[in-house]
Amino acid sequence: MTDWAPILIAALVLVVTAIVAARHGSIAILAGGASLLVALIVWVVTASWLPWLGDTFLDVYPGWRLIIGVASLFAVVAFGIARILSGWILRRLLGRDAPLHFLAEGAPAAMVSVFPGLVVVVFLFSCFRVAGTLHELNYVASISRDEITDMGGRIPPYPWTSAARNRIEDVPMVAEGLDVMDPFSERAARNAAALLILSRADATRDFAAAQEETSAILKAPEFRDLVASEEVAEALKEEARVGLVLHPRVASAARDSALSTRLERLHLRPLLERFVDSIPVSEPRETGIESTASN
Repeated sequence: MTDWAPILIAALVLVVTAIVAARHGSIAILAGGASLLVALIVWVVTASWLPWLGDTFLDVYPGWRLIIGVASLFAVVAFGIARILSGWILRRLLGRDAPLHFLAEGAPAAMVSVFPGLVVVVFLFSCFRVAGTLHELNYVASISRDEITDMGGRIPPYPWTSAARNRIEDVPMVAEGLDVMDPFSERAARNAAALLILSRADATRDFAAAQEETSAILKAPEFRDLVASEEVAEALKEEARVGLVLHPRVASAARDSALSTRLERLHLRPLLERFVDSIPVSEPRETGIESTASN
């Protein structure tokens, strides 16, 4: 599948939303878009503040599963409440006898449908982004093993979902906006997690240390502190990809240290593909990498 798929789907969503609004009215579509926007805001606020609240008042860091679960529950409840309220408000603003009824039908309805369409696009982009990040981290883990040097010529290509995520982030201002909404795919944090995974094996660690875009990061005291952290080592051992990206120490180093700018601007795909190309072709040998990289 082409890495342009998210962009094409986004364009299709906007076109279909406009057609449906023009033919059947914009009230339901606007109410749905407003409700989804409220749900996204509630999810982001909850996921962002819950770790701080737990650490401040309970002196404990809630695990990533609890954070995502509570944020998702709050978002679902918020969506339901917002859907009822927005539907009631919009029927009074755009109903048949309302002063703004002209926006509820025909071409004007198609124009105002851009708002809910964009909200849906943001949600879809976030979903693609999460999938691309998860697959990228799995791919990094699959090649971050010393026996990878015996797999020359048989290593799977870079995941297309990750390439699609990169294509989304090429759109101006989109990456910065989604960084605020999606903590798991925030560029600095996910790149820090990927480099920590690469550091587990001699082959990938030595290669990354010799590359211009990553050598300074791997040598920085802040990154070495992460590598030496027992908590981070435990997350690496458990292969908890989401937990590693959201780990407080990883997130703090990614957002609030001298590494932040370098990590945010880092593009892993060229580095990973150069590493794969550097491995000489060898005779087949069973290592299980194919199944690991596809998970």
